[in-house]
Amino acid sequence: MSETGVVRSLLPSQLLEYIERRLSYIPPKAIGKVQVAFYGGTFSGLSPEFQQDYLNVVRPLIENGKVDSIRMSTRPDELSSELLEIYKRYGVKTIEIGCQSMDDNILHLNRRGHSSASVAEAVALCKSFGFETGIHLMTGMYGATHLSDLISAIKVADLQPDTVRIHPTLVLKNAPLEALYKKRIYKPPNLKETIELLADELIIFWAEEIEVIRIGLYIPPEGYKNVIGGPFHPAIGQMAKGEVYYRLLSSVLNNPANSSNSFTVYASQKFFDTIRGQHNENLKRIKSRLKYVVSQIDDKIIVESGHTKKVITLNEWYKTEAIKIRTAIADKYSA
Repeated sequence: MSETGVVRSLLPSQLLEYIERRLSYIPPKAIGKVQVAFYGGTFSGLSPEFQQDYLNVVRPLIENGKVDSIRMSTRPDELSSELLEIYKRYGVKTIEIGCQSMDDNILHLNRRGHSSASVAEAVALCKSFGFETGIHLMTGMYGATHLSDLISAIKVADLQPDTVRIHPTLVLKNAPLEALYKKRIYKPPNLKETIELLADELIIFWAEEIEVIRIGLYIPPEGYKNVIGGPFHPAIGQMAKGEVYYRLLSSVLNNPANSSNSFTVYASQKFFDTIRGQHNENLKRIKSRLKYVVSQIDDKIIVESGHTKKVITLNEWYKTEAIKIRTAIADKYSA
């Protein structure tokens, strides 16, 4: 089931009981709005017959209104028009593509087995069939740099997927990357560097109105001990979003005309925690006191400080900042 549960390798004969059990935990008003998700591997890499065994379990649940649709994750080089025709018939709505990087050298170093061109082709193919399309992107892979990761994010944004997931690379026990890490051949970026990169990538995607539906691999607390390297933090997504809004506040509060040490923010309730930052980190960094006034306007934030009042239209601010990021990258290449 999407997001609500994690399960290992269910056979088609076990799937219906599992779905029905999970549905029993869902509030009645949510019935018919949930998706069944096939994750954790390349679903489209299974034989067509085996795929249809799974899809046949779910289709009646879609037809009787218990489930809205199906989503799945797959490799870009495992998709075909023939498979997408099957998925359409069985109620698949969302296809998430494991891109990881749009740098062919990094894909080769990490033995991904596909090219950046195959990602672009897969996205275009899925869109031509009317599927909602998501992309899984990674940061800090072996061989990657801050610059190469930003360029990958820009190339993904230019493909215009509906959603993106961003997973900073972690070194896990017994994973192939562990040997390179222990030999100091691979050095992952630290948490601070990763948060700054993720903030840049969020701005790039938000400027294109692409929803970032997750940042960071979900690891249950009992699995923390298996992480031996990399920028792991269970709240890394919140921290990255907080960095974006720290930059937004700083653009107002660092104005030379502003000399106040307190400010008022008028914004939607949904931005409250992000603006403050995790553990009020943003307030500590700008050394100011905050008064937060809940507004019913979702697309604007108003900041008052001293004699300064700034109305920020979020999408316009994202677009302006994204242009700065893209321009800085272009300047590096032209230098």
